[in-house]
Amino acid sequence: MWESLKALGQDDNLLFFSCAFVMILCQIVLCKKRKLYNIGKDMEEHPLNRIYHINRKGNPDIQGINVRLAAANIAAIVLSCIVGTFFSFEAALVSLAIGFLAFNFGMTAYIGKTAGNS
Repeated sequence: MWESLKALGQDDNLLFFSCAFVMILCQIVLCKKRKLYNIGKDMEEHPLNRIYHINRKGNPDIQGINVRLAAANIAAIVLSCIVGTFFSFEAALVSLAIGFLAFNFGMTAYIGKTAGNS
């Protein structure tokens, strides 16, 4: 077991893909437990509440919002894995950071504009 962990730490791409797999599993768990977005006090500063005031609009589809946010995060992770496959470990890390920012910004704007219309 220790040898396999040692090998995992020596190969940057294998380590990145393993961490990406764990991140995808975490996104699925967060989505199922409604931890990406909810109407609770802990989400008062979330952009969906602060900018788009989703918490004041009727009855928002919380599970649908969580699924969309999780899908955006998973898309960023998968994109970074593709970048890591074709380029380098560093490029994968940069694309992961940029992907999270861009996909979350875009999905938050989409949800904010469409949540009141559903």
